[in-house]
Amino acid sequence: FHQSWSADYAQSSPRALFPGVVMLVLATVAVCQRRRIAPLGARRMLLAAAAAGFLLSLGSFTPVYTWAYELVPPLRGLRAVSRFGILPLFALAALAGIGLSRWPVSPPRRSLVAVILLLLATGESFHGWGSDPWRDTAGRIHRFLATSSWPGAVLELPIYQRRFGFHRNARYLLASTVHWRPLVNGFGGYAPSDFDDNAHVASGFPSVLTVKWLQEIGVGYVVIDLDLYGNRMRRKLSELDKRPDLMLEAVEGSTRLYRVLLDTPRSIEALAPVPNLSQLRIAGGPAEGSMLRAAHGLRQAFGFQSPQRFVAYLESTRADSQLVLRFPAPMSGRFFDAATGEALQEVTVRASAATDPPASLYPPAGHAGLLIGARRGSPLAVGHADELLFLQANIPVAILPRS
Repeated sequence: FHQSWSADYAQSSPRALFPGVVMLVLATVAVCQRRRIAPLGARRMLLAAAAAGFLLSLGSFTPVYTWAYELVPPLRGLRAVSRFGILPLFALAALAGIGLSRWPVSPPRRSLVAVILLLLATGESFHGWGSDPWRDTAGRIHRFLATSSWPGAVLELPIYQRRFGFHRNARYLLASTVHWRPLVNGFGGYAPSDFDDNAHVASGFPSVLTVKWLQEIGVGYVVIDLDLYGNRMRRKLSELDKRPDLMLEAVEGSTRLYRVLLDTPRSIEALAPVPNLSQLRIAGGPAEGSMLRAAHGLRQAFGFQSPQRFVAYLESTRADSQLVLRFPAPMSGRFFDAATGEALQEVTVRASAATDPPASLYPPAGHAGLLIGARRGSPLAVGHADELLFLQANIPVAILPRS
């Protein structure tokens, strides 16, 4: 019943204070009564409390809370202003009790009606006896982590960003009490400003760029629950046998444990000199300052950047795949196959000022994974045919044949 009714309210907003239909109906009965209800002015008092609580629960969205914050010092110690929503719930509960007492039912049946209404009100928010996929948070794999001598933190996948189910990382926090290793996906009342960026890169597992980043920040193990992924992830993991940077350590049902090794794949070595990703800024979308402004026709795209360098990973390129880049200075580089490190084609991207349109770059199509590495420097020489294509397409990018 919870899944078919109240779950929608809880999932749409974790701070929802929906009182339930039964309470609203009974409170409406109390408010609409024409007869005087003792004590005198009870309805007006409760309605005033509900209105004040609702207004204050909006916080700084209205000037009222700002004025109250300055005039009433105790308000400065309240961490979550949405808790003022308890006042409307209290007022509605009191009004519902008054409405129940005024229900047009004969005295012999009043007790029966009260019991039925209480059962309905309880059923509206019933959470018990249902299937709970998060109940068993720790298993054999987590107990193995407690005894393993291989050092490093743990990344649990899937990892949930702040805007998309951040609270679901809590089960990983509970499971960590078995092994007490540091976690990439921590959880609490506060998330660092870079948490979503880190989660975006971590979700790129098992790409070589993600694993290289995990090596640098000190992650020793990755736990992944395949029941929460599709067949595409299973296919990607089945191709890891020849990877020198990952090793399958244990399997428990649909959960797999991978050890992060210290070897570097050839595709990363092809980005010579090998970048130190932990010292670069994450570039993953349209955020201000990101060189990777947008990606179209790709399953996934993220990168790392500095004023002198840009490195990115692209997955499942098609004929219409496109990168939108804004570089502060001209950069030259190459596309590489993410599995073999084979150089595919050279690129030069000209600088784009804030007032100029960003550059569009079209990666080679038909690749499961690509790396692009570019460094600041003079643009590569272009031939006459490439210059003609550049002028016709009005794209500030030159694609050169492989030498």
